Amino acid sequence: MIICINHNPLEYVNEKGEPLEVKEVTCPVHGNQVKYVVDGSEKVLVQAPGEELGCEAWKNVEE
Repeated sequence: MIICINHNPLEYVNEKGEPLEVKEVTCPVHGNQVKYVVDGSEKVLVQAPGEELGCEAWKNVEE
């Protein structure tokens, strides 16, 4: 589980309160910037209020 603690800039922590780095990739399908955090082995989409969601293709982009 991830918890948003700040919207500007985006800041997230895990359930233990450890900070999670917000990473950004470009969606290969739509070309928009997608922000995510890695919680364990799972990439979790995050976004600021008002930002549109991307499709799932961003998960396949290598960092």
